[in-house]
Amino acid sequence: TTTPAELGLLSLMIVPEAEVVLDGKSLGVVASRQLPLALGVHVVRVLHPDYAPLQRKITVRNGVEARLVLDLAEKAIRRRP
Repeated sequence: TTTPAELGLLSLMIVPEAEVVLDGKSLGVVASRQLPLALGVHVVRVLHPDYAPLQRKITVRNGVEARLVLDLAEKAIRRRP
C-alpha cells in the first residue's frame, strides 16, 4: 500500500476536454483535474475524436506538483474529415 508520503500530485488541463488514459486506465473525459499519484513515471494518453492521440510521460516527485497542460489545437495533429 502507498502512504501519503509516497504520493505526489498531477494537475491536468486539457483544451478541449478529451478522454484521458493514465497508465492504461481511463479517467473519462477530462478538462481539468488534480490526481494524487504514486511517485515515479506515469504515461498519460489524450484521446479526442478530432485529433490524433497524444502521449506524454510525466514524472511525479515528492512535494512537487506535476502539471500537464495541453491545448490540442497547438500540440496535436488534427484528423482530416
